[in-house]
Amino acid sequence: MKKLLSLALVAMSIFVLSACGGGAKTPSEVAKAITEAMYNDGVKSTIKYYDMSEEETKQMEQMAGLMDNKIKATVEEKKGFSGVTVSDEKIEGDKATVKATVKFGDGSEEVSEMNLVQKDGTWKVVKGNN
Repeated sequence: MKKLLSLALVAMSIFVLSACGGGAKTPSEVAKAITEAMYNDGVKSTIKYYDMSEEETKQMEQMAGLMDNKIKATVEEKKGFSGVTVSDEKIEGDKATVKATVKFGDGSEEVSEMNLVQKDGTWKVVKGNN
């Protein structure tokens, strides 16, 4: 559950800033942007950047508060969010994977792999990353 939450957070954060008109063009830029947004602005700020159906979006919106509470607890336990680095970008056509490493104030890190898909020229995070 903790890893799933971490991956969801990373995935959501990555796509937020990239699709948000901030000009992020690569899957790596999207991954970094959505991760930072997740930890700094919360889950709801990232929802519209996922490749999800309307029903899945509603479900995510309903879970946002719970997910935000878990994020806050993790960040508090690990003495703050220190940033994110991305690596190992692999693009195959309209699909991509990126590794995101979330760094915390206590020196610990959590690594996750994100799957992205390009839709209408914009990279979006695929729901269900793990």
